[in-house]
Amino acid sequence: MTRRAKGMIGPLSLFVTMLLQCTRRVTSLRVDPGRREGMTWHANATDHYIRFTDSLGRPIAHKCVTEECYTKQTILNGVLKVSHWRGRLGNGVHQIAHAIFTAKLLGLEHVAIPAGGDIRHLFYLPTHGETFTISPDPEFRTRAKCSGDAKYYYYVNCTGVKRSDYTNVMRQYMLSRLVPQARAACDKEATSVRRELVVHLRSGDLLDAHHHQAAFAPCSFFDVLINQEPRFERVRIITERDRRHPCLSFIAKISSNVTVQSKTIEADACVLMHADHLALGAASTFSLALSWFNTRPVTIYNPFGKCERSEDHECPSGKQATYCVPGLETVRMGNLKTNWMHGYDQSLIRKDGDQCFE
Repeated sequence: MTRRAKGMIGPLSLFVTMLLQCTRRVTSLRVDPGRREGMTWHANATDHYIRFTDSLGRPIAHKCVTEECYTKQTILNGVLKVSHWRGRLGNGVHQIAHAIFTAKLLGLEHVAIPAGGDIRHLFYLPTHGETFTISPDPEFRTRAKCSGDAKYYYYVNCTGVKRSDYTNVMRQYMLSRLVPQARAACDKEATSVRRELVVHLRSGDLLDAHHHQAAFAPCSFFDVLINQEPRFERVRIITERDRRHPCLSFIAKISSNVTVQSKTIEADACVLMHADHLALGAASTFSLALSWFNTRPVTIYNPFGKCERSEDHECPSGKQATYCVPGLETVRMGNLKTNWMHGYDQSLIRKDGDQCFE
């Protein structure tokens, strides 16, 4: 699926035009790898790989192998389907959002998803031939720009998607599908008026892994956030049930008003869905995807900055506040990792700046 291309794949605008012309005559389309120049399309059901990035690029600066960055999609008899689930709940939310975006671009009315998946612990989703019915979105089709990947056949990259597009999709197609336990938990979270910092500390499978997403922010990063002005009324940490994250005890010592939560998936997810101030301890599609449900201005505190100072801004629709933490992206394991997180010099941490959401 990752055969090298000898020529550039053309823009998705051509893909859209030709697909709309051919939908009634073929079951699906793909790039024909047998041609060096131009493109031809023929029937195939499994070879579409789509990636969407918003105007800020990826919220977390992490590496991924080619297929991890994309949603694999099938187009069959006028229905766009997520070919298979990749990853857990957060990845599932991404895959559904990107499938709906693709359907909007192609003018398709139906999106189907596979059976199973961790995402069904939180949402009632279409099964047994049922689909999402997608509303036309001419403005989105005009704004989103797509082109083929220069290195790989079958891969299409799309930009120009706003955070508000994700929020609109989540609210329109997903919110009403919350399971009853999640709905009750979210109703409770919606009544909170405290200025609260929610910290997502992922541990579990990544704590001792040598993986590109296993780079964890040092504990002093959270000290910087907690002690900024104006102060937060409360700090709530969402973490996994093993409670093994090295910064849990550290944060408890620097703030007297810290709550550590690792309840049910429904309860923890609803905290992230309503967090106005969300701090990330590691790369996680779980917390980022769930934050899309929040219609209020959200501030995401991202330690994976590029160490390139930019300006702070007033951002009425929310923002990503990025920080420079030199050495963060080095993957460490065991005591080396824990000691680095506990002993990191806070004076080395600098704010890059703010990037406003649209």
